[in-house]
Amino acid sequence: MAATPPAASAAPRILGAPKLVIGEGVEEVRLFQAMLRRVGVAGVAVEQYGGVDRLADYLATLRVRPGFAGLVSLGVTRDADDDAAGRFQSVCGHLRRNGFVAPPAHARVVDGSPRVGVFVLPDGVRPGMLEDLCWDAVAEGPARGCIDAFLACLDGAQLHPKPLAKARIHAWLSSRNVPDRRLGEAEQAGDVPFEHPAFDPVIRFLQSL
Repeated sequence: MAATPPAASAAPRILGAPKLVIGEGVEEVRLFQAMLRRVGVAGVAVEQYGGVDRLADYLATLRVRPGFAGLVSLGVTRDADDDAAGRFQSVCGHLRRNGFVAPPAHARVVDGSPRVGVFVLPDGVRPGMLEDLCWDAVAEGPARGCIDAFLACLDGAQLHPKPLAKARIHAWLSSRNVPDRRLGEAEQAGDVPFEHPAFDPVIRFLQSL
């Protein structure tokens, strides 16, 4: 009996835009896509690298993808978690080891082939993540008191969801007219106010690529 040939691997995706922004997951993809549309920036593709443990592999593969020679700018984003400065240095290390230039500071774009910038969410200084940035923009809305009371009630019941930023944003999402959307879906549906000043640094970063 003849052996079954191995299945062919999927062809690498073609890089069809001159600029590329990458984030940890699908929520970042939806955020940046919605934000780019909101501010009218064209020519920027948005992809996910599938979590911090896969960034190095993503960057190594990126260099050999069809269309890489035409890539002008690369923006790398990731969550600060508990150490914004450490996460910035980690991303820069991955960039250098894979033959990319690394910027001297958060949100700066440095010349190279391609040009490269790094943005650590929420703002390059505080610990946190994408959800903290979005909370900055919606925290003063009418649901704030209800959300604070809900989280205080959980705390009193010795229930401590972690990370708190995700619990807080999911509570906020449940207050929307369509309460079962994910964060990225709410962003694309217009529930997240991109005109809020909290988003200005990210918008400037995207425009600078």
